[in-house]
Amino acid sequence: QALDISGSQQFAFAGVNLAIAQYELKEDEEAVKTLRKLLARYAEAFPDARAAYALVLWDQGDRIEAESQWDRATSADPRYRSEEWVSTFRRWPTRLMSVFK
Repeated sequence: QALDISGSQQFAFAGVNLAIAQYELKEDEEAVKTLRKLLARYAEAFPDARAAYALVLWDQGDRIEAESQWDRATSADPRYRSEEWVSTFRRWPTRLMSVFK
């Protein structure tokens, strides 16, 4: 099943990809800013941003907020619990996948 990224969410999905790329390039603060902006606008409708945000927070040591964000993301879309799905369908890069594991 594909992610629904119709309408204005197409741009938001590109924003998540930007944030993931920023994180991969160790531009952590920029990645956090990008993800927070997306979540402010698409709070409940965008688990992809929330899942990535949760992993970045976890990596930064904010375990409590990361777990809260992860629970919200995976409740909205359980596929984010699958290592295979995020690595093959979402194609998360190495650094994000290392936090996922």
